[in-house]
Amino acid sequence: RVSVLTPSIMDLPTGLNTAELQEQALEKAEKIKRKVLQAKNRFTQGEKFQTWCQHVFDQVDTDKSGGLDCVEVYIAVLLLYVKIGSMCKGAIPPSRGRVNDLFHDFCGGDGKMSFDQFKNFAQVLCSQIATRLAVQLALNLLV
Repeated sequence: RVSVLTPSIMDLPTGLNTAELQEQALEKAEKIKRKVLQAKNRFTQGEKFQTWCQHVFDQVDTDKSGGLDCVEVYIAVLLLYVKIGSMCKGAIPPSRGRVNDLFHDFCGGDGKMSFDQFKNFAQVLCSQIATRLAVQLALNLLV
């Protein structure tokens, strides 16, 4: 029997053995992960996220060509992360190398990324943030 419960699992029933506590903690972690992923989908499909994407795209597309090159995309990602950071503390932008790698997967052969491509690109980056947060929440329940 477990005599001392950590604060992160205080809401689990008492009187259970360690294996039962771990199983219930894992079930709670899965529920939290599903909720976080649902919230992520709502966030990346939501009006605020779409507006942020449009705003940073327009802000960085200074020549108004309707496309961003690799350097401009990285600047747009940094600006987007500043906005995301106001809601989600600890959101760390990807490295320039990571953005460069993803850029080539998303843009056409002309080396420019359209707004729709950028929006999809940003949704992928944000899904990675949500996954990290879900894992953090799950690990906090188990500690």
